[in-house]
Amino acid sequence: MKKVLVVLLAVFMMGSLFACDLAPDRTTVLTTTYETPKIRSLDEYSKYIRSRKLPPDFLRYEKIKQFGEFSFFDINADKSDKNLKGNSILIYRYDLNVSDHKVRLKVTQFLSARGRVLSPWGFIYAVDDTSDMRLISTEGDVSYFHDGIEYKYSSGKLVQITWAEQDQKDRWRNVYVLSGDLGDLPSDLGSSLVGELMNANNARATLKEIFPNLGFLEEVAMP
Repeated sequence: MKKVLVVLLAVFMMGSLFACDLAPDRTTVLTTTYETPKIRSLDEYSKYIRSRKLPPDFLRYEKIKQFGEFSFFDINADKSDKNLKGNSILIYRYDLNVSDHKVRLKVTQFLSARGRVLSPWGFIYAVDDTSDMRLISTEGDVSYFHDGIEYKYSSGKLVQITWAEQDQKDRWRNVYVLSGDLGDLPSDLGSSLVGELMNANNARATLKEIFPNLGFLEEVAMP
């Protein structure tokens, strides 16, 4: 009888252990409903967009296809930025081919509270020729603002163009960063909108057609 009791007790204990292993981990907290796919074709992209519920002001490729030919897309949600602690932001990127050059358009979309931080780059207040922003005669990492659009340079070569949309409370909603070896782009880019952004005098009007809520960056930039 004792042997039977011992066997039954052992079976019960083993069953309890398995039950613990199979029970759901209730301490797990999901921080985002967005996956991090790496999409390399326009067909994959179209299928992904159709299958996901995205924010209403999500920037679709169809809206920016004049910037360049689709090459790559990825998306992720992030809450780790120290300047925006506790706020929800969605970040996604498009890699585009422009006249055999690759550029990247990064979108930072704020899903809750907004915020802004000072740009860590130094500022300059004049350039030689605002009709061609690809190269300037200044060394180091500097920013130049024209009509509320930020042009960033490294060693005299254009590497980023930043602009933002504003909500009705005059705070940033979405921030866009176009990056790459922009200073190496040819002067004749045909009908590409990237080429039109090289002329700072017309850049605001060009962007306003796509981003009607275009804001004015004034020596501030989002992360």
